[in-house]
Amino acid sequence: MFRWAFIVLDDLLALFTLKTLQRRLLFSPLDLSTHFSGIGTAELAAHCLDIASQQLLGHSLGFAFVSSCESAPVSQRVLKQRVHADTCIITDVLARCPAAKELFATSSALGCLPRPVEEIWNELRLTGCKAQAGKCYQHNSLDCPTPRSKGDLSGTPCQCWSTFGLRKTTSSHLIILLLVWALWVRWAKPLFLVHENVRGFEPTFLEWLLGDMYDMVTLRVDPSHMGLHFARRPRIYVVLWLIGQIVQVADITKTYLHVTAAFEREFPCRYPLSSAFISTEEEQQQEYDNSKKKKQQQKKARLDLEEVRPSAHRQWEGLLTDKQRGYLKMYLAKWKEEHYADTGILPEEDPSCLFDLSQDPAQKPRQSRNGMAPTAVLIYELQDLCFLLLFLAWDLV
Repeated sequence: MFRWAFIVLDDLLALFTLKTLQRRLLFSPLDLSTHFSGIGTAELAAHCLDIASQQLLGHSLGFAFVSSCESAPVSQRVLKQRVHADTCIITDVLARCPAAKELFATSSALGCLPRPVEEIWNELRLTGCKAQAGKCYQHNSLDCPTPRSKGDLSGTPCQCWSTFGLRKTTSSHLIILLLVWALWVRWAKPLFLVHENVRGFEPTFLEWLLGDMYDMVTLRVDPSHMGLHFARRPRIYVVLWLIGQIVQVADITKTYLHVTAAFEREFPCRYPLSSAFISTEEEQQQEYDNSKKKKQQQKKARLDLEEVRPSAHRQWEGLLTDKQRGYLKMYLAKWKEEHYADTGILPEEDPSCLFDLSQDPAQKPRQSRNGMAPTAVLIYELQDLCFLLLFLAWDLV
């Protein structure tokens, strides 16, 4: 699949003339940046395109990455091997905006934004970006300036928009990272941007943040468009260009469809994805419905259990099994019914309160005829036996 860059440029040569491509792709050089860079897949893709351009067009595309931004230490080490020694690797995007950094810490503790996102965005726009970018992993320095570039390739955190992240969208504290990136865009004014996220991303949110400065088009991208028919990670790509500085000479959507048709010819789908499944579509739908119902039940069970954890001093409940949590909930209900109404004392406040979480409170403990629990009866019987043996031994002596 490393031939993908050659397939793209070869198809563009068929769509446009060689001289047209050479004229439009000649840059001197084109400074690029990435944010939330991961292990540098955008940098690697640009490198592949540059090599293909040298082979097919006879010249380099002139890509030069001036900065990357990644917080994960493992990814930083990989990035350092992939980018040029002059490329800054910024370790914290929030360092550019101290107000956002403080707000992110507060929101992380809450698990959501403390105020509406519109109010927060207006506050951040007033503070702006710092001239210093924060710590640079590449140069082990705090003095590297906040980078400016002609183009930016970024994929902001997807948890806000993904199903796995419960699609909290603009109420998630992680939306602050996207706001800080947009704040940098308004300050640096790159000529173009390529923004990537999951299929649940709402492009209208970018339009709200940057629509007064950038024109944009949305592409719904699927791995099958590049011949990977057995991969299913669809994405939303938003291409933005600075109003008044970039002239659109071709329809981006039509050009993308033309390129994907070339991949379809190169890698035709001989077998649909469904051919790998043993079950029918109806059975798959039934399995999906059952899984969805089970997740809803599990979510309800979790919410029910949360009701028995109102206070911070019962954090030890996380060590209990599901059965023990269920017993605890029943014990608390029983306590409330039998004691709290009369005394007003909570179980945690009564030193004499003791719950046996190995015993189901719905079942009455077994007792012997004399009222003692079976374990206690056994102990007393053993004591009697020992006493009898000692007495017999004494008698023999």
